[in-house]
Amino acid sequence: MRICSKYLFCRISVLIVILLSANFSFAGSKVIPPASGVYHAAFPYFGPLEDRVSISTVTRFKVLVGKPIAWAYFSNNWFRGIKFSAAAVRAIHRTGAVPFVRLMPRSGFDLPDTVFALQKIIDGQFDPDFARWALDAKRVGIPIMVEFAGEPNGDWFPWSGSQNGGGETTGYGDASLADGPERYRDAYRHIIDVFRGQGADNITWVFHLNSGSSPIASWNHMAAYYPGDDYIDWIGESAYGAQMHGDAWELLTDVLDRSYQELSQISTAKPLAIFEYGVIDDGIPGHKASWIKEGLDSIRAGRYPRIKGVSYWHSKFRNDDGTISNMRLDSSPDVRQTYRSEVSDPFFISTVQYSEVVPALAEANNAPPTTFTLEQNYPNPFNPTTAIEYSLPVDADVTLKVYNTLGQVVATLIDDETESAGYQQIVFDATDLPSGVYFYSIVAQSENKLLTDVKRMLLVK
Repeated sequence: MRICSKYLFCRISVLIVILLSANFSFAGSKVIPPASGVYHAAFPYFGPLEDRVSISTVTRFKVLVGKPIAWAYFSNNWFRGIKFSAAAVRAIHRTGAVPFVRLMPRSGFDLPDTVFALQKIIDGQFDPDFARWALDAKRVGIPIMVEFAGEPNGDWFPWSGSQNGGGETTGYGDASLADGPERYRDAYRHIIDVFRGQGADNITWVFHLNSGSSPIASWNHMAAYYPGDDYIDWIGESAYGAQMHGDAWELLTDVLDRSYQELSQISTAKPLAIFEYGVIDDGIPGHKASWIKEGLDSIRAGRYPRIKGVSYWHSKFRNDDGTISNMRLDSSPDVRQTYRSEVSDPFFISTVQYSEVVPALAEANNAPPTTFTLEQNYPNPFNPTTAIEYSLPVDADVTLKVYNTLGQVVATLIDDETESAGYQQIVFDATDLPSGVYFYSIVAQSENKLLTDVKRMLLVK
């Protein structure tokens, strides 16, 4: 991955040639649990908003832990609308992992969120956006895992039961059911119904809870939120140890022993997973490494036999009080070595199995592209960095520039450099540019072809 923010000026005329990339078809393919063992997966850290997806990030994580991941988790935030993240999905797919998308229905970080309230989703106010998202997911031709609004039994997200009626029973639906969980259940069902109406059958639907409910109340139990076996393919939870300095130190088995039975009782037919787990480095030598070892050893030993996937949350973040929570697997040499040693066991599986016969992912991702393609940048809109990806079927001399609306060059990202056939990515840093519309143009010259393409992007500061 390269980063460029050179500031140059000149005028050009732009030729626009639209070329479509070839995709493998995975219609009807669902991620199914392995016959034995457990999927090894992760959030490999895609930035503080969890949406700066890049091939290099997934690759670096693979090198860090010494093993590929079955899926890579990222967030599809709705701050600027409900839009499918095609570039992010393609990037993860090219690493050999399954793209795992978290639909995050929020316009900001305030509670409650009046823009994407669950009742508005139920009432169909966003159906055109959902239909476009579904069609884009279908057209990308890649199997993806999708969850809607994770951890609804907590009270920290705007889509939580407590923010959407809580334990009241007279404001919505069945008077015998708590309004908050019932609204969530029906909103999730509604979204899946819209997606199915568009024929988006390459999606594995995930139901994701927190290991502990907040508030602790009779109405706020896991099963109350469940859309049903007819809608959901996988069920799972977040299971964290200490997340801040001063938190009680609990082992992963302490957390799972409390939640596993309730999680298992939601459905007897669906595979279970730990979609998020992790613990901070508390400064005590060996503490974090022991936490990881004890937890993964217990899963391998069959203490939780229905768990078929584990996804580590490789993250580091600053808290409101200024302290740092470091869950990353490179927080110390012993943490890294312990994790590498644990997941090196063949019990932890990197290659996903599907419900339908599909082309081997390894072959698909190692094969060179068959067409020239310039992808839409991601994220878009962006501030201040965004990733631009392109594919070359043959070796070519490449020039990639960014222009303003006057046709002036504002950045030269690649200047007549010879690039090898394959999938390429570069990060554009627009720190020194004002907000506005920009265009990025590629010219790729091979022995007998001149290929050009232009795409539009929006910088919002």
